[in-house]
Amino acid sequence: MNQFSPGNFWRILGFFQVALLFALSGKSQVVVGNWTFNNVLTGTPGANNTVSSASLGSAIVSSAYNGGTVFFGEDGWPTGGIDPNAYLQFTLTPNSGYGLNLSSIDFNIRRSTTGTPPGSGPQNWALRSSIDGYASNITTAVLTQSTTPTVTVTLGAPFNMLTSAITFRLYGYNSATTSGGLNRFVFDNIAVKGLYVLPMSMDELSGNLLGGDAVQIRGAVYNAPNAFNVYVQRSVDLIHFTTIDSLYTSMGDQQISYTDRHLPNAANIYYRLAVNQGHWIYSQIISIKNLVGENFDIGHFIFSGSKITVQVNAGKRTSARLSIISIDGKMVRQKTILLEKGSQRVEMEGWSLPGVYFMKLDYGSGSSCAKFIR
Repeated sequence: MNQFSPGNFWRILGFFQVALLFALSGKSQVVVGNWTFNNVLTGTPGANNTVSSASLGSAIVSSAYNGGTVFFGEDGWPTGGIDPNAYLQFTLTPNSGYGLNLSSIDFNIRRSTTGTPPGSGPQNWALRSSIDGYASNITTAVLTQSTTPTVTVTLGAPFNMLTSAITFRLYGYNSATTSGGLNRFVFDNIAVKGLYVLPMSMDELSGNLLGGDAVQIRGAVYNAPNAFNVYVQRSVDLIHFTTIDSLYTSMGDQQISYTDRHLPNAANIYYRLAVNQGHWIYSQIISIKNLVGENFDIGHFIFSGSKITVQVNAGKRTSARLSIISIDGKMVRQKTILLEKGSQRVEMEGWSLPGVYFMKLDYGSGSSCAKFIR
């Protein structure tokens, strides 16, 4: 039995272990962003995120504070449907190592009380977000002349497990102005609520050869936001991976176990796990030394400046290809060589970038691989 892992507890998205402040369920929501508009447009963030200042779209002509407790945008609010440039926007960004599960937004907003009879400005409002490029409404409602009661918008599943910035925009439209009135959209308070979570990751991938005719793979998935398929992928060249099976898992933390009973005819077999959550997430790659193939392998390494000298053992005289591959599968260097039967040293020039790499030897129908740290 022979195996190695390119690193223990290496998390796919580059997130390092941090304290989980709140579980996914059973905990009270907290305010992760608040804008009071008390003579400032800056917001107050939560413990593990940042927020932007609130700002108006380019269609809005002017703005001001009223009494130091509310903020308004004046003129430019359309008399018809939504103008994509007539809005107030605000952004939340989770800190590195955290995700956001946003649950709701509370608003205290109104139209202007100016004019005869009182009541001017947008008669309707809509909320959109950057998740879909502001293409669809999260919700719409009538805009009254009072900031009470507080309006609460419940956010759904698309606003869970956010690991990058999200921007919300409040649009005012269908504006009407009475005699002497002003076309204003007034903002009193905005509060975004949610939880902090750790992003989903895959760790601890390992494998071992079972009796020479099967490989058992084990791994773990952490902080899964929902039920999904984990895809087991295999490669014989460390570059081209093929899905050989899928395993259905539920949300939360899961242990993964799979046995590959149809091994390819290769000296080394490489495995990884993959998950599609709107984008592909991959585990680390592991290598299993198979019992089939000829007696070729890679020995120790010697580093001198940009030169690497590697010991190669060959079972016969043959041409071969020696490659350096980064841990994410990218080709760094490659060299064609003629091997003599037995042990020999091979030099590779012109490369000195630090990191974790694989040295791969391709010979005829087989291959061998070894990990090294530069």
